[in-house]
Amino acid sequence: MMSSKTDTRSGVFGALAALVLGFALPASAQVPNIVQVAAGNQHTCALDDTGRVWCWGDNSMGQLGNGTSTDGLTPVLVRRVTDAVAIASGSDHSCAVLSTGRVACWGNNDYGQLGDGTTGFANPDRVLVRRVGDAVAVAASASHTCALRESGRVYCWGDNAYGQLGDGTADTRLTRVSVRRISDATAIIAGFYHTCALRGSSRIACWGSNRQGQLGIGSSQLQSSPSRLAVRRLRDATAIGSGAYHNCAVRSSGGMACWGYGGDGQIGDGYRGNRWTPATVTGITDARLVSAGFRHSCAIREGGDLACWGDNDFGQLGNGTNTPSATWVAVAGVTDASALSAGRYHTCAALRATGRVVCWGQNWRGQLGDNSNEHRSTPVEVVFPQP
Repeated sequence: MMSSKTDTRSGVFGALAALVLGFALPASAQVPNIVQVAAGNQHTCALDDTGRVWCWGDNSMGQLGNGTSTDGLTPVLVRRVTDAVAIASGSDHSCAVLSTGRVACWGNNDYGQLGDGTTGFANPDRVLVRRVGDAVAVAASASHTCALRESGRVYCWGDNAYGQLGDGTADTRLTRVSVRRISDATAIIAGFYHTCALRGSSRIACWGSNRQGQLGIGSSQLQSSPSRLAVRRLRDATAIGSGAYHNCAVRSSGGMACWGYGGDGQIGDGYRGNRWTPATVTGITDARLVSAGFRHSCAIREGGDLACWGDNDFGQLGNGTNTPSATWVAVAGVTDASALSAGRYHTCAALRATGRVVCWGQNWRGQLGDNSNEHRSTPVEVVFPQP
């Protein structure tokens, strides 16, 4: 997931039409204009400028939100979500912030990550998170979810084995709890077992697991923290992104820093190993936004070019090869990206000029949305239903 200091509740709502799984929409509709993408484990979701959410790929846990468990090689509409303003995808669940400030989630719920007070089953229909009514952004990961409130405070729910909910305990929560000592957050991200917030001071606070250095505190002695800790040597962050066990930040200068697990080169400084404090990404001085996947990282550069680095077993770096890289490589053919999301082994971006979506990388379950199961080492366009 990626995030920045943008107010994610702003949006333009209009009419959208298509024919998806028997749901007929007005004949006057256009192919959707996508404003945000969210890549999970083996599924992807996208938000269009009318407030509807589309998902495709793996649906074994109901993570496509269309009331079925059938995989989708092309996008389907999430049911009963028509006014979303922000989205996030975890490993096997997804969530949307609604225009009312409520949060809706669907998919896997084995740790209560849907936040409706239940657990133990997957839900292919959206449910409303209990006692959340003023959200502006949402972050989802393997088994927990967090919401950023208008006030700058943060709620979290789900798995808490490593303290990733930030409430000072290690107790799993089926409904939201407040993160302690955070009241000025402007963006949030969620890794597998940790969470971070970008604060109004341009500093970053993280909590949860620190086994690979993902809290950025400069020490391997503390294995986890249920309360927030300040990331060291980073006081000028403007955007953040979280992978499974690492994080990245854009700095006010346009430079970038990453920290945490780096065994596949996802830190981007040419080194394959963990970094316990933020390390400078080599050769990027014009970054605007960042997203981190399981073992790779990507950034949108000034003008809309894309750079990626790290693991590339399935072509998720998008440069036409399967060769990993500990320094950035250019994604082939993308020069006007407006939104970006790195999943487990795939990556997707929305294009500014057309509002279309392109994806690349692993495609076992159709998560690239191109109506195939073929892996792609360069971007392919997602095939939306025609009006």
